[in-house]
Amino acid sequence: MTERDRHLTPPPASSFFERLDAGRFAPTAGAGSPWGPDTQHLGPCSALLARAVEHHLVPDDRKRLARLTVDTLAPVPMEPLRIRVATVKPGRRTELVEAVAEVGDRPVLTARAWCMPVTPADYPSRPGGAGLRAPEPSPRPVRFPGAYLGGYMSAVDWCFAEGGFDELGPARVWARPRIPLLPDEDLSAWQRALTVVDSAYGAALCLDLVRYPVINADLALALYRDPAGDWIGLDTRTGIAPEGGALNTATVYDRTGPVGTATQTLLAQAV
Repeated sequence: MTERDRHLTPPPASSFFERLDAGRFAPTAGAGSPWGPDTQHLGPCSALLARAVEHHLVPDDRKRLARLTVDTLAPVPMEPLRIRVATVKPGRRTELVEAVAEVGDRPVLTARAWCMPVTPADYPSRPGGAGLRAPEPSPRPVRFPGAYLGGYMSAVDWCFAEGGFDELGPARVWARPRIPLLPDEDLSAWQRALTVVDSAYGAALCLDLVRYPVINADLALALYRDPAGDWIGLDTRTGIAPEGGALNTATVYDRTGPVGTATQTLLAQAV
């Protein structure tokens, strides 16, 4: 099967997860990581944690997610997740909410979200920068040597304006989920963004993964406005320092301009 043929095939599942019961969700084939079909990609998992936070908020409070950090405690196997959510710091103006994903009785991911009141409708607008200049995005074949393309990678549309999974260095890429998080439920703006933003460091690898593997220990996403539309843009780059560490930073866009930033702290080691 060619890359183009693979790209044109249907997505590997109709959603990333299926509901089992209250708070428990089973991953589908669409959640399979590019590093292998036995572990879950952290993008859909992070979106599931954001969904728990969103459902936990009281609608009448008019609070929105402002920043969400996800810490990886262990690789996430292709097994059902139980999601727990609780308010850590209540407040009229700011609220800190924690969501935890467990496999069995073992926590594998933990997220903390700052939720803040929406700004008034007449608040002055100050865009966060120039837009991500690129033609109207359209799905293109995925080329990622050595990666498993049958799961998450085929459940997302990719359109690189610069760079690629098969190129080293910074990248500018548009991405959109091809399937929802759960059956018969639309993705929220935050869920859509988190589903793809975890791929920022993979899109901007700067060294050969075989000799210099890297893996993210966390994901921090801060949005000053919710992205509109299906496509999420990433202007992403990775920095590494000898006797230091590694960090990926990305500016996040929708089709009208920037919406926020994302960072990933990377474990970088030589083989």
